[in-house]
Order: sequence, then structure tokens, then C-alpha cells
Amino acid sequence: MLVPFSVIGLNHITSPVDLREHIAFHKDNMDEGLRQFNNIKGVDAGIILSTCNRVELYYYGNSDINNIISWLTEFHHVNYSKLQNIKSCFYNYSGKAGLEHLLRVASGMDSMAIGETQVLGQIKDAYHKSKEMGFLGKNLDGIVQFTFAVAKKARSQTAIGKESTTLAATAVNTSIHVLNDVAEKDALIIGAGDNARLVIEHLRSKGFNKLYIANRTYQKAAEIADKYDGEAVSLIDIEKYLPRVNALFTSTSSPTILVGKGMIEEAVKKWGRKPLYICDMSLPHDVEHSVRDLDQVYLYTLEDLELIIKDKSVLKDNEKLKAEKIIEKEIKSFIHNNGDSAYAMKNYRLIIDDIKKQELAKVLKEDMDEDTREALINLANNLSSKISHGPTSMIKDAYNKADTNSIENINKSLLGKIT
Repeated sequence: MLVPFSVIGLNHITSPVDLREHIAFHKDNMDEGLRQFNNIKGVDAGIILSTCNRVELYYYGNSDINNIISWLTEFHHVNYSKLQNIKSCFYNYSGKAGLEHLLRVASGMDSMAIGETQVLGQIKDAYHKSKEMGFLGKNLDGIVQFTFAVAKKARSQTAIGKESTTLAATAVNTSIHVLNDVAEKDALIIGAGDNARLVIEHLRSKGFNKLYIANRTYQKAAEIADKYDGEAVSLIDIEKYLPRVNALFTSTSSPTILVGKGMIEEAVKKWGRKPLYICDMSLPHDVEHSVRDLDQVYLYTLEDLELIIKDKSVLKDNEKLKAEKIIEKEIKSFIHNNGDSAYAMKNYRLIIDDIKKQELAKVLKEDMDEDTREALINLANNLSSKISHGPTSMIKDAYNKADTNSIENINKSLLGKIT
């Protein structure tokens, strides 16, 4: 591969929401997940990105994809009998393709809402978490820093992020469609992360009346409420506030349901016939799905928002082309300056050495005299050295010239056994 960098993951396009929900990482298991991931054989340094739309593992090294998928599903106790053809939901990119994918994600080009900026912040958070825990490493650090610089360039030199449709904006706009006039409408927001804050900003800009902000940490809810002229609510008190609001938005990393059907039923009895809009933007879900059966309750989940955004997200072809050209140019430059030819040559020599050992094992016998044994070993060593000289020179020359086509051909024809 061009550089020993790989990506393994799944997203809103390749996988159903129930699978993403199964393997999502949250605050309670991220640290342990990072430790175990970085202890997998062949993972020299690793980062885990987990959002509502994707779970991706970035790593420097040459670990086998099947080992990583097996670990990931075991870590999250995925039930294979319920999730058929699970491996087909994962994608795997290495070398240049891995770099291209990471840059597309960071630039917002692989997002459900094309051009959105939130994912770049999420990658930065994942980067800092890995660095904080000592799992980043010099090489992976350099790749991620390169990613941040290129993503900034792609956004600043194109209109890729202009008028993007974000989850938060879609959630709020959909609430307006359900509730009509929102000037006298109140909303409860559960969560204090980026999505929740964006929702609050959009609610304020659209003219919602009173905003209640609830979070597991009351102090954080109070800080946000103070900033956006809202009212902080303790998470254990949300049931008291539900009858007061017309809209409920949730965006948390809670592993369990926060709002059950019974809670909503009680609220319905108190507020009468007015509609209640609920938007559950979390994975795993915060709101019990069966509340959708209640009269005058309009539940929108992450899956619903995905469909709405898919219909509305349109990126001008010329802007997308500009961003793609920037990424291609920057990757070529990066490979020229950082492509690990030594790594590729070492792997090729390992292949040749493995073949040599296999063939020697066929001819070396226990009763063979020492002179014959030594002569055969020397012959094998000399042949392997001469055979590998030409290809290793080709590898070095391709990397020096940053000839990506030649490197990819080398990867397929010479290094296919291990990459």
C-alpha cells in the first residue's frame, strides 16, 4: 500500500440503523474500545470515530480486516443470527484509497448532508481522545493533521459547505412543518452535544418561545440555558416538563431509553389535543418507538431525517469536482513526501523470504550432510536476493516519483499476499 493506513467502517449508506446502533461507541465504552482496538495485532496506532451516521476505525499498520470486524462485533455483542450478511455492510480502504476516504469524510463530501461541518469537529474529538490515551503515534498523527489542513482547503476554496442541510436544521424545519406557527410554541431539548446545541440555535432563529434544556449533568444544561436564554432542567424531571412543550428533541449518547411510551401517554392526557412533535436524533434511540402509535404524537427518528435530507441534499457538480481535484492533488503530494517505500520493500522481502523457507523445507532432509545443506541454503539466499533486487528498485522508484498508478499496480501484483 502507499502508506500503511487503513479505514474500516460502515455508514448510513452501507448499513441499517439497527446495526449502527449495535456497534456505536459512547462515553461509557469508548476508552475500553480504544484500548482493545489498539491491542489488535497489526494495529500500530488507531482512532475510533463514532457518530449517529457512521462508525469508522482508522489505523496505521497492516492488521487483517476480518480480525478487526470480529473484534468489533464481539466487543458490542452483536447477534449474528439477527444481523445477516454483516460483513457486507463494512467497507475497507487502504493506502491511497484510505486517505481519499478520510479526506472525503472530513470535507463533508461523504456525509448524509453534503458539505456539513459537524463531522470535522467529530474527527477532531476522536483524534484528541486517541492522543490523550497515548494511542496516536507519530505516523497517524501526521496523517490526521494532513487531513485537517486539506479539509480546510477544500471548504475554503469551494462552495461545498454552502447551504448544506444538517440534521439539526432538518429536525427543526420538520417541527415547523408539523406545528405550523411556532411563535408561541415551547420545546424541550435533551442533550448538550454539538447536535443539541445546533438544534437550540435553529430553534431560536426560527422564533420558538420557551426552551428547556435537560442533560445528565445539570451544570452543563445550565450553562447552555444561560447562553441561549433557556431554562435548565434536571434529567430526572423531564416527565414534569413534557406536558408544557410542543416539541421534544433528543440527542444523547445514552445506551438506554430515556423517554418511554408511558411517559408520553401521561403528557398527552395533560395537554389535551395539541400535537407533540418528537425528534429522536440519537443512536441508540432515546425515545421508545411505540410512542408513534399515540394520537397527536409525531415521532421522527434519525432514519426519517436521513430520508428527508437525501431528497434535499444537492451539491453542484462543479463544486464537487473542485473539491475532488484538491484532494487528489494533496494526496499525491503527501505520498511523495511521506509514502513509506521502506515499509513496502520490507513487506515484499518478507513474501520472498517466506517462499524461500517453504521451498527449502521441501528439499532439506534430516539425514543430509552439512556441506550439501549449507550449499542449498546459500543458493536459496542468493536466488532470493537477486530475484527481489529488481522489484524493490521498482518500488523505491515509484515512491520517489509519487507514481500512484505504479504503486497501486505494485500493491496488487507484488504485495497482494499481505495487503
